[in-house]
Amino acid sequence: MAKKNRRLLADLTGVDLWMLKAAQRTIKRTHSRNSLLAYLAIRMQHLELNETSVQDLEETSNQTHMHQERRVESPSLPKRRRQRTDETGGAK
Repeated sequence: MAKKNRRLLADLTGVDLWMLKAAQRTIKRTHSRNSLLAYLAIRMQHLELNETSVQDLEETSNQTHMHQERRVESPSLPKRRRQRTDETGGAK
């Protein structure tokens, strides 16, 4: 997570920067973005922040991780079935 994004999250949630850094280290170990969101949600409940702050945090989190979620989906082509042939070589 970039330092700028960490500062923004700290401002939105009131969480100390060192706590966010600790959470980031945990995320790197578990490779899970949801762990950070869960950690911040629990912390925000503890701080009793209002609902708009939660929405702001979710939007910020989604924007910062958009580049990771961009995937080009290739259309799946129907697989061709091999036709069975009988002993004379004709299709069954």
